[in-house]
Order: sequence, then structure tokens, then C-alpha cells
Amino acid sequence: MVLVVGIGHPLMGDDAVGLLVVEELEARPWPGGVEFVRATTCTPDVLPCVFAGSPAEVPGGPGGAVDLVIVDALEAGDPPGTVSIVSADEIRIGAGCDGGCPDTPVSMHTFSAEHLLASLRLAGVKTRSLTIVGIEPAYTGPVEGLSPQLKMAWSRAIDVCARVVMNYLNSDTA
Repeated sequence: MVLVVGIGHPLMGDDAVGLLVVEELEARPWPGGVEFVRATTCTPDVLPCVFAGSPAEVPGGPGGAVDLVIVDALEAGDPPGTVSIVSADEIRIGAGCDGGCPDTPVSMHTFSAEHLLASLRLAGVKTRSLTIVGIEPAYTGPVEGLSPQLKMAWSRAIDVCARVVMNYLNSDTA
């Protein structure tokens, strides 16, 4: 199963890009085995969206695992609109909590991808693989709608994310 989580804030400019990409992808026809979740930037809010708390409702089922795709604004210092793919190998999880919790304290609003991954693992979501599709924002302040740079990169971000999902689906059937 592929779980695609779009993260963002709809009133913070380009920060909404993860939500909007997932909304567009969800509207497309997909074969079975893909679930889409839209979550706010407050990462703990993702957990109730992903499952209702019963192990049977954890994506992938009891003992199962998911291919996790996270779509989010990613500030990496690249030009605005740059679409990046980050693999699980590039995400450092801290040594605290037996390697399951990030070791850097942050506020609830600034949870990073590594914090999301650790939270999902602690909640019982087993990831077989993880890919982050990040889109470099131009502006993440209080404004509704994407910047001109992200509007220009919009279709590329959707295409890249769709390819990542299809690659996971095709690897399951191979």
C-alpha cells in the first residue's frame, strides 16, 4: 500500500503546496492500494488523519507496512519552485527513544519530516520505504494562494509525485 500525506497550511502561502498537490492527485483515477491524507502543518494532527487508533486501522494493516510519500514545502535553499525528492536514507532520526524519536526539541508547529517519521513509527505505522517530495517555497507568510513561482512549478510537482507513487505501485506488482 502507498500512503501519500500532503502537509501544509492553507493560509500561509506556499506552505499549502503539499495539501494542494495531494488534493489534485486524489482527484485522479488510481488503481487500488493508494491512500491520500491531507494534514495541517501541526504534524501531530497527521496521526489521527492516518488512522483511527486501532492496529487494524493502521495503514498496511496489523503487521503490514506502507510505502510512505510525504509532500510538503521544503526549504533547502534552492530557487523557489524547485521540486526535490528526498529518500529515507537522507533523513536523520535522532538517537533518543531507542532511535525512534528525534533528538532536537521543536515547537509543535515546526515539526520536521524526521519528526513526522518518528511519530508515525511510534504510533505503529510501519514504513517499508519513505520518499519526501519537497517543493521549495517562495513565501510562507500569511496569505492565501501560491506564489507565482510555485504556480509555474505546479504541474511538475504533481507529475513528480505521481511518478513516485506509480513507481511504488509497480514495485509491488513486480
